Amino acid sequence: TQHASTFECRDKNLMFSKDFIGNFRILELRFAFMRFLMLMAQPTRLSLSIVVPSIVSDIPKISRLLQSISAQLYPPVEVVVVLSGSSSESCYQVEVLSLQFERTFNVIVVCHRELQNQAKSRNDGIKIAEGEWISFLDADDQKQPFYSEIFARYLRSRSNLKLFIHGYSKLLLNAEPVEHAWEVVEGDELWNEEISTRDKHPHLALPVMHSQATVHSSVTKFVLYRTEDQYFRLEDSYFVRDAIRFLRNSSSTIVFDSKPLGWHLPQAEQ
Repeated sequence: TQHASTFECRDKNLMFSKDFIGNFRILELRFAFMRFLMLMAQPTRLSLSIVVPSIVSDIPKISRLLQSISAQLYPPVEVVVVLSGSSSESCYQVEVLSLQFERTFNVIVVCHRELQNQAKSRNDGIKIAEGEWISFLDADDQKQPFYSEIFARYLRSRSNLKLFIHGYSKLLLNAEPVEHAWEVVEGDELWNEEISTRDKHPHLALPVMHSQATVHSSVTKFVLYRTEDQYFRLEDSYFVRDAIRFLRNSSSTIVFDSKPLGWHLPQAEQ
């Protein structure tokens, strides 16, 4: 009798062990599925660094700027804020306000105590940017919410793309405007535009938002912003020109899309 009882007890333990393993496997599958859902919930990032040159008075605008970047369908891997003329307190202030975006993209804050022009700040951002692509935003600018989607289309259709520039709008738009026949200029046309206007004025005659150029990181090994005083407030136009000259007239590497993918914050709202 004792033997039968012992056997029965062992059999129950065996049954309990099987149930436990089964339950554990179900839990394991549930956790794997939850991890999958979490990964799916994470936005697909572009290998893009956005460099933001700024000064202390720009700090109130930076939160709005970061919000516009987080609204992109494909957010960047990082935003590099270069804050010049800053103190430890103002630098800390930018670091704190950037924390709310850390799940969407990294925010790197570079602080300089001495005041410097935007060209130097942009070059500082270029030096530490880790994205395959680098784009630029002034503190009082924003990307339209459909910028990344349009840029991603060009990346898929032009494997040799090295410079992407676009148009601008005086209005902040909620969706891509499709009713207009937007002009796309590339290769020879863009090269000829640069040559024909070279001695007339710093900017291209096309409605380009020069301050928001997006360039492949390989180009910035040869082309940087001009930091001399005579290029102050013109450095973004010259940067676009210098990049076009460097890339020359290859149709697959240079594209201008006149869609208003950038927006400049009106002075009255700053």
